[in-house]
Amino acid sequence: MPTTIQTSGTDLHAFIAKRRRGSERLYGVVDAARDKQLAFEGSVKYEWRIESLFEEGAAQRMRDVAPYVVPITFEPDYPFDESDYLDLWAKRIGGSNGILLLTPSAPGPLRNHLRKVFSAHDAEGESYYYRFYDPRVLRWSLPLYSGSEARQFFGPVSRIVVESETAGSMLTCEPAGDGARIIESPLREPVDKTESQGPPPIQDPKTVTFANLKSSGRYKRR
Repeated sequence: MPTTIQTSGTDLHAFIAKRRRGSERLYGVVDAARDKQLAFEGSVKYEWRIESLFEEGAAQRMRDVAPYVVPITFEPDYPFDESDYLDLWAKRIGGSNGILLLTPSAPGPLRNHLRKVFSAHDAEGESYYYRFYDPRVLRWSLPLYSGSEARQFFGPVSRIVVESETAGSMLTCEPAGDGARIIESPLREPVDKTESQGPPPIQDPKTVTFANLKSSGRYKRR
């Protein structure tokens, strides 16, 4: 279980900004069963339109415990109007309450894709709910994907930002040719003042691969 440490919205904003490309949008997928404030704060305070991953019939019945897609306002300069939601998210890091997504997708198509991921079927055709928005589940399952499985899982999502088991670190996940590329780096990264444009290189990354997982059962430095 990740150790909860004090983090700031400033650090989280900077971390996301370095991984955001062009006009990509930022979303959260939040488990209301674990953190109702994180799930509903944007809707209540800023009238963001949050969407349950349950289909219409179950959405109302499961309202208080559903996973929600939360469109998060993101601007280049911090702080900004509505940036206190990032402050709230930073305080919750370590609680396994949700994940962050970077994508060019509009809310509707993204929600439809994530609903398909959420409502899954196993090899025998049995249906189940895949709790991919739980960092503990995602950290375990994502390294097992093949290239085609990773592309199917990510769909329109460019990158996923999720808390690491290592205190003070985050994972950046994206589809790759042979599976999912998962890079661990400190949440508070040193600023390279010589870098004139584009994201600076991640310092001392840890890359998680299926081979590492099989050989050691743990994330391994590379």
